[in-house]
Amino acid sequence: MYWFKVAYFASCLQKYLKIKLIFKKACKLLFYLIKFDCQSIFLRRSGFEFSVSK
Repeated sequence: MYWFKVAYFASCLQKYLKIKLIFKKACKLLFYLIKFDCQSIFLRRSGFEFSVSK
């Protein structure tokens, strides 16, 4: 019974860690997307202002 509990806990932990890892990767990807999006918006805006001021 004890070993069954340990095995069950280990499998749960493994699943949890896997989910955590996927979540971490998703967060990182989201962060990069937001960062890239902000940069592209900023570049577009500054590029637009630059072309207008010329």
